[in-house]
Amino acid sequence: MLQLHTFDQVAAHYASVRPVISIHHDRSDDIRPIGQRRYKWERIIKVDENTYALSDGQYDEAMNKRGYTPEFLLAQYPILWIRKPDGDYVRIRNGSGPYAHISRYTFLGTYLPKGMHFTIDNGLQYIGLHYFATTTGEVKQYRLPKSTYTWDWSAQKPVGEDDHMYLMFKVLQEGKYERAGTLLDVKTRLIDRDLKKQYKAQTNEFFGWFTTMYALLPLTGWNEREASANEINEHEGRKVLDNTWSPFRGEVDINFVRDLLAEPEHPMRTAFAVLIKSDIGYIDTIKTPEELKLLRSRYTRLMNKLLNVFKVEQV
Repeated sequence: MLQLHTFDQVAAHYASVRPVISIHHDRSDDIRPIGQRRYKWERIIKVDENTYALSDGQYDEAMNKRGYTPEFLLAQYPILWIRKPDGDYVRIRNGSGPYAHISRYTFLGTYLPKGMHFTIDNGLQYIGLHYFATTTGEVKQYRLPKSTYTWDWSAQKPVGEDDHMYLMFKVLQEGKYERAGTLLDVKTRLIDRDLKKQYKAQTNEFFGWFTTMYALLPLTGWNEREASANEINEHEGRKVLDNTWSPFRGEVDINFVRDLLAEPEHPMRTAFAVLIKSDIGYIDTIKTPEELKLLRSRYTRLMNKLLNVFKVEQV
């Protein structure tokens, strides 16, 4: 098993690995696989004398030749070992974007140092720290949030600024760490009841209109959903819906949702209702109280998400 539990072990491993030379990569690419050489995209990178990265191949300039900026690349590494005057630190970062990052989860589960482990609970990711001095084997869990810092392929530059959505830990000794750096505000799965009450009348009014119009709204496929999402984006003159093929799976502008609910005559009301039916409506018409109840439950969960009425905690 690889011993990559300290900064010195990581630096020594980097020095021990011969760079991969092939028709795709020369010595200047400095491709040094962490493990088996056939998995060369999982590699160890020397950023400078005091910084080493373990890369899973996502946003890897040497592998992809996409023109990523050095700052963007440094931000995206899943595991970063840093030596500072006051000690060593390890930075752990989730993937970017509101979807599952399976390869990153596997990578973190494989290469986190001793004393840390990666888990998923109810769709959320966590880094656990073990404290072996306790008789109960206590584990403290830290939520690992997803970043929104991504790359704009058309403009060939980062989207916005780095949101620094990562966990930083100071190494106290091999296998033991403490949380370091700025605490992060992360959304939980718990509803903020006071915030939700502010939208109750508006969401109830829209649901009443939505169910009245339900039978007249089409059950849409990919093309219809994309057309409705593009119609909203074009009307607003901005990117209200980030993912036009699956609108509510990507980023949605909360201000647009608030404005639409507050205005019963909003011109995008029907287009928005089409997207809602596409997301939560799996029946042609509402025929029974049970179907109405099921639709209401799905609608409530979706509105909780779109209006972001969840409590926030610091990690």
